[in-house]
Amino acid sequence: MATLIVTLASLHIHAADVTSVETEANSSSKSTTIVQKVEQKPSGEAMKWVHTFAEDGDYQIAQAWVHIVDGTSVTVTISINGKPFKTHRFTKGQKIEPYDAPLFRFPIRIEKRKGGDKIEVACTPEPNTRYELSYRLAFGTPTFTGLPVFAVKDYGAKGDGKHNDLPAVWKATAAAEKAGGGIVRFDKGANYRLVLDKPEAYKKKQYVFRLKNSRNLKFEGNGSFLNIHPEKLALAHINECENIQIDGFIQTFTPQPYYQGVVSAIEPEKLYMDIQVPARYGIPEVGKARQAMFFARPLSDPLKSPVPDYISCGHLYIDRTESLSEQPCKIRVHFRKDHRAKLKKALVDGVEGNPLIMPHQRYGHSSGEHLCIESSGRISMTNLWIQSIANFGIVPKYNWGPVTFSKVDIRTPKPKTERFVSWRDGFHVRDNRMGILIEDGRFDGGLMYDDIFSPHSMLNKVEKVKRLAGGRLEVTLYGLSPMFMYKPGDWVSAWDPKQKNTGKGIARVVETVQGSETRPKGANHRFLIRLDRTVDLRVGDFLFHEETINWDMVIRRCINSKLGKHGSTRWRTPVSIEDCQFDNISIHIYGGNKATLERPRPRHIVFKDSIIGERTGFHCNDAWDVSLQNLTIDSAAQSIFKNSAMVNCRNVSWKNASKVPIVAKDGTTIRFFGRNSINKKKIQLRKHIETHDSKVEFMNGRVKE
Repeated sequence: MATLIVTLASLHIHAADVTSVETEANSSSKSTTIVQKVEQKPSGEAMKWVHTFAEDGDYQIAQAWVHIVDGTSVTVTISINGKPFKTHRFTKGQKIEPYDAPLFRFPIRIEKRKGGDKIEVACTPEPNTRYELSYRLAFGTPTFTGLPVFAVKDYGAKGDGKHNDLPAVWKATAAAEKAGGGIVRFDKGANYRLVLDKPEAYKKKQYVFRLKNSRNLKFEGNGSFLNIHPEKLALAHINECENIQIDGFIQTFTPQPYYQGVVSAIEPEKLYMDIQVPARYGIPEVGKARQAMFFARPLSDPLKSPVPDYISCGHLYIDRTESLSEQPCKIRVHFRKDHRAKLKKALVDGVEGNPLIMPHQRYGHSSGEHLCIESSGRISMTNLWIQSIANFGIVPKYNWGPVTFSKVDIRTPKPKTERFVSWRDGFHVRDNRMGILIEDGRFDGGLMYDDIFSPHSMLNKVEKVKRLAGGRLEVTLYGLSPMFMYKPGDWVSAWDPKQKNTGKGIARVVETVQGSETRPKGANHRFLIRLDRTVDLRVGDFLFHEETINWDMVIRRCINSKLGKHGSTRWRTPVSIEDCQFDNISIHIYGGNKATLERPRPRHIVFKDSIIGERTGFHCNDAWDVSLQNLTIDSAAQSIFKNSAMVNCRNVSWKNASKVPIVAKDGTTIRFFGRNSINKKKIQLRKHIETHDSKVEFMNGRVKE
């Protein structure tokens, strides 16, 4: 298969000439993820780079940027088979990013290509303009042609739902790894019981699919069941791997990591609730809560209403549980001392007679991640139905190459009776160099007891600044982003502590040095970083890593059900939500608590061709560049925009809306294009917008301030 990594250091040619770089064949029989790598040093010449796709599949241009060193503007054109595919014109002074610097991004997905197709990236500067440019062209489709098959039944798996098949799965996986790759095959419709022998011997969580430095592996489920015992065992951990696919499984737990019971009494002054647990859960284990974050969640009764009303008392943090001796399935749940007001609210909200979702005493709300993909590339999860999660959900983090989730569902198998799928987030997406793709998923987000989606990245705080010879800068950082994320050549941006103003500047990483083991409270990491230029950084400022912001993340054709509590999402890094239907969900665009080492201002959030409905709230705080296109917001709740710049609404329809469905406050700027409507009426929208120290512009020339 034809593969190549191309590095362009510095090409000095006449502006009328164009340099073409073709990929070359490699003797390897395995395909490569990064098929082209371009690093163009400062130049004033027109340039182009060409690659011929070796394989059918999906590609991404990622980690793609152009920096105008001096001059006015450049045009970047991406062409497929000689035809323009995407054109960008970047001009110095354009406010595309929330900082004053001529650094521009051009990531893009190029899907369903054929081997032999050609892609060309061309950069043309204006006269007297110099630029530098970089990008990676990545192949995202896993391929396993010609690899041997390792059937788990040949390693002792029975698939009868009784025999422990975990050792056989591990043996088959080890054999495929030793062979340099292979297809680990499960029998169609089989039920694989997976139990960790001697769990007390393991300090950390283990995984059914535990991969480290693995290549070229496909786990072929064929619709089989993975029936996992939740004691220290979860689905998958994929670390520093390439070309991996897990396909065609239905995953559940036995026993379940939760139980639910109907609330029969609430005593706010005594800080407890009594619940009656159905016989199908057996006699629940009781005792002191294992951790401070051990919580329960009330719901309305699913048998009384197909679309239950939301009971809004939120998480109830458990202190301990006890079984009432005369009725062992009647459980008294004792809550923390600060919960008196919450329990009073639960009483007023009518929680009595409704279910309370409880964590299993040993297996519920456990630490760790259920499906973690980290520091990897060309990873694909396809045709999976995850029926319950004992801890955090799906966590792609620190990945250098494409990661895809296609037809990955997180939903209950019994929506009339079982009202749980996850104790924490559905998708917790963090610090990836290439955008994650989530497509064609079905979710019960109201049965997840945190966010359905939470794409984000972290800030680090400046502890010390030292100016070096040659105009360089040495900065000591601490916070939640690890040192290994920062690679030489990466861009970083500087921010004041409140992030209210435009960023203070950008620079490139020269090197990093491990810092002291002693760290301030709340910080996971401390290290030293050297930058190639001086930036106005001061102690207490933030430094943000611009390369790991989940650029070009896409969520498309996904549906969230109406089941359960009011689901939530938190959007913090660039993402495009396309052709989705989200019922019973709140949209929160915000960074978080910036005073405590958290997250940067959200930017480049796009909702298009989608429907958001059923008790939806749309909240946008501190954001930069939010675009709503051909969107329907079906809710009586207001859409509130606070301290957000460059909000653009095009053909947005507010249905079942209040008289004033849109609020702009605290310095927000919004522009309206096309045909926007309220309750199916094309009306004068400006009369239905409430503004406070903000600017609303209608592209017919009218302005409301």
